[in-house]
Amino acid sequence: LLCDVLITLFAVYITLYDVVTTLYVALIALYDVVITLYAALTTLYAALTTLYAMLTTFYAVLITLYAVLTTLYDVLTTLYDVLTTLFAVLTTLYDVLTTLYDVLLHSALSALSSLGDVLTTLFPVYIALYDVVTTLYVALIALYDVVITLYAALTTLHVLTTLYAVLTTLYAVLTILYDVLTTLYDVLLHYIMCVLHYMLRSLHYMM
Repeated sequence: LLCDVLITLFAVYITLYDVVTTLYVALIALYDVVITLYAALTTLYAALTTLYAMLTTFYAVLITLYAVLTTLYDVLTTLYDVLTTLFAVLTTLYDVLTTLYDVLLHSALSALSSLGDVLTTLFPVYIALYDVVTTLYVALIALYDVVITLYAALTTLHVLTTLYAVLTTLYAVLTILYDVLTTLYDVLLHYIMCVLHYMLRSLHYMM
């Protein structure tokens, strides 16, 4: 009877040993898969960290460029307003001087005999003043055209605002992805530690 009991117990032990061996082999295979996945995620994590750093630098450069362009835009807008006002003032002065020129010319022709001495003194001064104002008027028109061109070019650069918004969104998405991968990295590391602990305990029990 004792022999039968021992044979039965031995058979149960063999069966249990086979089950534990099978589980051990499966656990080793699962461990290899987890190690491979861990290495792949580590590589992906490093690549995303590098990309994250590059995008952070590019984002900072774009912010600086955006600030510079905004300042330049404000300066040109102020200059544009000042030149527009100055242009209006000089236009009015030009019209007044043109009218005065016509009046003086008519007076010179109609009353040359009585006003000869006065006009002889005033007319050269007026001609000099007229030439100066005309020169300033022409120069202001040229400067006005330059400012208009710069203003149009700077308005075209409004595309940078759209690019800035797109990069800001991409930056936020990569930040979320970075956080998710960091969490997954920590979870897998904890899981690998648990598997190693379980394997060590299994080997200890088998011995």
